Amino acid sequence: MSRSSRRNGGWRKLLPLLIFAAFALFIAREQFPAVNDGIESLLHPLAFQAVKACRERALSGAENPQFARLIRYGEANPTQAGWFVDDIVVGEMRPGEGEQRVLATCHVDDSGKVVNVFRQPYGAGSPMAREHVEGEPD
Repeated sequence: MSRSSRRNGGWRKLLPLLIFAAFALFIAREQFPAVNDGIESLLHPLAFQAVKACRERALSGAENPQFARLIRYGEANPTQAGWFVDDIVVGEMRPGEGEQRVLATCHVDDSGKVVNVFRQPYGAGSPMAREHVEGEPD
């Protein structure tokens, strides 16, 4: 048996395990936000920091922040001056109404500071309600 055929045999045995690991990682990334966050923080650290800042701002801006939760975790898109973070959906507990879903989008500058936040009821056709940032002129 030649050396090259022995090396190829090793790869053939390892290939199913690698394919299984790739599928497992894909499923874990979709099902477990912490896994996705870990991967994103390694692959795209600046975009991840922008998303993280926007998530924190979206949760803290809820009517009842201690009972708010993230439903969709957001995605960062580069702009000329930083990041546009969209697709964050927050579930807010409203007294006497149950949970209401709110769509939040943010502009985050290159330093990681949230410049502004837009909030609107999720799935509604209502115009966006703008949440002013402290220190920003009206």
